Amino acid sequence: MKKIILIFSMLVFNSACSVSNLKKRDMENYYQASGIEKYFLNEIPEWLNFHETLQCQRNRNFQFFNIPLMQRSYQMSFLDAIQFQASYNFEYLEGKGAEYSLQEKQFLFYKSLDRINNKINFFDRPKFKSVFLVLIDSEFNDEKRVKDLKSFLNSSTFDQGVPVLVSFCYSKKEIESKFFEKNYGILSGEMTTTYLENGDSAKKFYFPFEHIFPDDYKLRVYKSKNFKTVNLFSEKIKEYQY
Repeated sequence: MKKIILIFSMLVFNSACSVSNLKKRDMENYYQASGIEKYFLNEIPEWLNFHETLQCQRNRNFQFFNIPLMQRSYQMSFLDAIQFQASYNFEYLEGKGAEYSLQEKQFLFYKSLDRINNKINFFDRPKFKSVFLVLIDSEFNDEKRVKDLKSFLNSSTFDQGVPVLVSFCYSKKEIESKFFEKNYGILSGEMTTTYLENGDSAKKFYFPFEHIFPDDYKLRVYKSKNFKTVNLFSEKIKEYQY
């Protein structure tokens, strides 16, 4: 009798393990079949995460997306697709990065998509239509320069325009941790793309300012006197030094 019970228990155990393994495989197949991986671009090589002009290095790999494919699949505008990418990265960079499972990536993907569908943007442009874009990359890792930059941000210059901190290399949370004194507008690396609106390659990372700010906005760029390169942004935007 004991022998029969033992055999029965082993059969039940093996059956449960088989069902568990089957469920696990089914879940993996489900997430693979959902197809979200086609929207993910390959991880950027480490050497490409260094911005030669600005001399800054990304501390974490951003997850970039196939923007034209996102637009076609979800009937998004070009800017909404960029906002989606930024929203995804805002949480992605705080977690395990490349160690995320496909299931976890899918959760972040649809959570970010839901935010965009509900008009919850990563970046909301200021209502005041005079905007001063302040490039911070060349100052970010030098405490003295950061201190000088903060003094500049508190100057009377910004009586005439709203400051928006701009960075090609750093994430929004990295910038917030260093410029925490005020609730600045931030355009960070999550909002950069290599796609043009027509789907062609821009052959560089850039901010699509013409989509972020309508024509009735008056933009200026402020950059450090330590930074000599001109026209890093659009030639239509006048640049000043601080």
